[in-house]
Amino acid sequence: MAGPGIMIPALSDTTERRMAQAKARYSFTEIVDKVRTGPPTFSIYSFPGLGHNLNTTEYFVHHEDVRRAQPDWQPRQLPAEQQDGLWKAVRLAAKGMTRKAPSGLVLRLPDGRESVAKKPTGQGSVTITGEPAELVLFCFGRQSVAQVDLDGDADLVERLRTTSFGV
Repeated sequence: MAGPGIMIPALSDTTERRMAQAKARYSFTEIVDKVRTGPPTFSIYSFPGLGHNLNTTEYFVHHEDVRRAQPDWQPRQLPAEQQDGLWKAVRLAAKGMTRKAPSGLVLRLPDGRESVAKKPTGQGSVTITGEPAELVLFCFGRQSVAQVDLDGDADLVERLRTTSFGV
């Protein structure tokens, strides 16, 4: 049970220890094979539907981390089906992922569809507009590489760009 340390700081030492044990015990290829075979039976990732959505979003974010770290990376067009899945995921995850935001947050797609990620505060709200994939990256703490437009008070927008999101 190493996963909880990612979300619960008090358990982070356990996570670090378990990851070090796995690195010592398994080769890179063996770890990749373990990921390919899927989660253990008693994992949140093994629940039908939930695991697929969590894994898809998690793998997407980390795949983009690798892509966007390259000097000449270019945006890519995802199929509508993938964008729709990411829109569904970000609407569910954003409420938890953006709880540290200094203001209210509205996620908006280019076609005008919206979802409130965080209710307005006394500070007001900021609207984040972009494709679902870009909104996912923004809400998962990748504000610096997410290709989105931010609309709101300039001070709030600047604070939002540097807020620590994610788990």
